Amino acid sequence: MTQRAAPEEGTTRMLRTARRLLAQGDAGDGPFQRQASVGQPVPVVGTHGELDSWLVPVTVGDRLGGYFRFTAAGDYSSFSAFPRRGERFDDCPLAADWLDAGRIAARAEPLRRRDETASPPFLSYDRTPERLAWAVRLTRPDGSARIVYVAGNSVFTPRQDDSVG
Repeated sequence: MTQRAAPEEGTTRMLRTARRLLAQGDAGDGPFQRQASVGQPVPVVGTHGELDSWLVPVTVGDRLGGYFRFTAAGDYSSFSAFPRRGERFDDCPLAADWLDAGRIAARAEPLRRRDETASPPFLSYDRTPERLAWAVRLTRPDGSARIVYVAGNSVFTPRQDDSVG
């Protein structure tokens, strides 16, 4: 699987755009803008390694307050924020649940069978790019593999009937 890192100029451009949108008030409200930090771009890839887009996390303390999405080419696409009450961000998910590869891998571990080897987690999606989730590929000795998804504190395998949920 190939995960391409953003070229330095692309990363810089995405970070500059995210910070500008946040500072201008085009993303989030006053409390969010005053307290938020923009994190490093994370590639969003399909399960076969193709680059789909980029996620630029926005944290407030130890919480993931929201995120920017950029196209595979690095152009701004959208901003999403997690619901919260007033100036408090403790209803937002823990940033580590979405950004810490070790924590994400540990969440997937209980679904790994004895003979399977787990890949490092990679940010992907369940069926459509709007359903972001970290993917962990579990491979058997014969080369067959399956995917386990981790989205925050939820861990699941894709449904075989191609339905969502």
